[in-house]
Amino acid sequence: MGRSSRRASVPLFCVARSLSVARVNIRPSAEADVDAALAWYHERDPRLVERMIAELDYVFERIASNPGQFPVVAGPIQRALLHKFPYSVYFVVGGELVAVVAVLHQRRKSIDWGRRNS
Repeated sequence: MGRSSRRASVPLFCVARSLSVARVNIRPSAEADVDAALAWYHERDPRLVERMIAELDYVFERIASNPGQFPVVAGPIQRALLHKFPYSVYFVVGGELVAVVAVLHQRRKSIDWGRRNS
């Protein structure tokens, strides 16, 4: 397969929704989620803390560069998955700002988006 064949396989909605966002804002509830996850990993193996921070930084960069690549999961809320840890980053795009509203373990059953998104 040539390079042009690979480009053609990119879904059009990803290209159409491409957006460069100036800033990612992590809400206090999401910061608390991250702190709790890091504390849990620190108890098991402190080296995992740096790995999770690096993975979060990578996901935040991906969100900032093209939030449209991530699926909408509830109302305006989109989700980005961490690949090396079982966590999801939930965020809302508003103009040039992305607000991260939650960073939650993927096995979590229910989320009160009304409280998280206000």
